[in-house]
Amino acid sequence: MSKPLLSGEAEIRVNRIMTKRAIITLCAAAFIAGMAIGDFKPVPIINSAFTQAAPAPEVSPLDSTFYRLREPLFTAFAPTTKIVMAGDSLTDLAEWSDIFPGVSISNRGIYGDTSEGLLARVDQITMLHPEKAFLMIGINDLGVGHSIARIMTAYTEIIRRLHSVGIFVFVQSTLFAAQDSGLNGNIEKLNAALEQFCKNQLCTFIDLNIAICPKGFLDKSTTVDGLHLNSAGYMLWRNALRPYL
Repeated sequence: MSKPLLSGEAEIRVNRIMTKRAIITLCAAAFIAGMAIGDFKPVPIINSAFTQAAPAPEVSPLDSTFYRLREPLFTAFAPTTKIVMAGDSLTDLAEWSDIFPGVSISNRGIYGDTSEGLLARVDQITMLHPEKAFLMIGINDLGVGHSIARIMTAYTEIIRRLHSVGIFVFVQSTLFAAQDSGLNGNIEKLNAALEQFCKNQLCTFIDLNIAICPKGFLDKSTTVDGLHLNSAGYMLWRNALRPYL
C-alpha cells in the first residue's frame, strides 16, 4: 500500500516528532551508559541534545505532495471559465460545479496551500480568463506562525495581479477555526487587514464568518474536525456567495 499523502502542516509536524524522538533516544542511551559507569549527569547531556538538535525547517507549500500533484494538472487542463475558486483545502475539498450547477466555475484550491503558494501559481488563475476570482487563503500561514504582514504581502500581490488583467476579485474572509484552536485571534486580525485593503477598490471583501461562524468560532454543527467544513458548512458558504455570482 502507498503511504498516505501529507499536507505541508502535517510534514512539519512529522519533522518535529522525529526530532523529539531522536532527543529522547539520545537521553535514554546516555542514562543507560551513565548508570553502567556510575557517573550519570543528566542536565548537561539533555541541554546538549536540545542545543545540537536543529529546529525543523519550514516546509514550503511548493514542496508538499498535494501541491506537486495538483499544480501540474492546473496547467495541463485550463478551460476558459467564468468563475475561479482559489485557495487551500477548504476550497479544494468542495465540488463547486455541484454546489453551483449550471455555473461555469473552476476549482483552483490545493490542500495545505499558503498565500505564498497561491501567489506562485496565480498565472493558473489568469490563464482561465475568468470574469471573477474568489479567494480564501491564510489559515495554513497562521498555522505555521507566519505574521499578518507576511501574509498580506503575498495576498495583496495576488489581488494586484488579478486586478491588473481585468478580473473582479472577491476576497472571502478566512474562516474561524474551532473555539480551542488558538488561531481565531490572528484570523480576526488578518480579516480586518484584508477588509481594510479591499476598501481601495481593487477587490470586494465578503465576510463569510457572519454566515458560517456567527459565534466567533467554527461550531461543531458545521465542521468535521474544527477546521474543515461539513455539508452544512458548505451550504452556508454557498448561500453567502450567491449574491456575488
